[in-house]
Amino acid sequence: MKIYIPSKFVTTPFLLFFLLLGHSQETNDVKESDFTYDWAGDGFSITAGVGTTLGEQADFFGLTYSAGLGYFHNLGNNFLIGATTEYQRFAGKELDGGFKTNGESFIPILITLAYLMTESFGLQSSLGYSFSAGDGGEGGLTYGFGPFWKPLEAVILVLAYRNIAFGEGSLGALILNARFSLSKK
Repeated sequence: MKIYIPSKFVTTPFLLFFLLLGHSQETNDVKESDFTYDWAGDGFSITAGVGTTLGEQADFFGLTYSAGLGYFHNLGNNFLIGATTEYQRFAGKELDGGFKTNGESFIPILITLAYLMTESFGLQSSLGYSFSAGDGGEGGLTYGFGPFWKPLEAVILVLAYRNIAFGEGSLGALILNARFSLSKK
């Protein structure tokens, strides 16, 4: 025995459901804050930074600068995770008596977690390891944290403290990074 159901009875509930769903999305007054700009979508970015050495090592190193590449993925709920690698250089300083210290170079590999607090501001932290790029240098555990600001759609400015802990000491810096999206949508 066949049961015949006119198609209008089957499609009408589905049509009403989708119309109501579309209508409820258009009239939703609650705006959810999320990473909707290019840097935060799934994709690559480049980073350039400059800063100053802090702590005991500031007597021997002055300016620090870096350049890097990263890949970021939106986790939803205002969270973003990324993997980055950079070249970071701590420039040597001229000391009393004309003696100049050699600079140190590192290649940090970091996992970064960012949280967007408002449409333009958030916090991020990083954890990883920095390999020494110089002869006889020593690498170490690396961590960093700080606030960020999104002045443009695909640009993020991060003011971060970064520390490389190795052997019997550490090397810290306050760095201003600019991150640019390579994943323009």
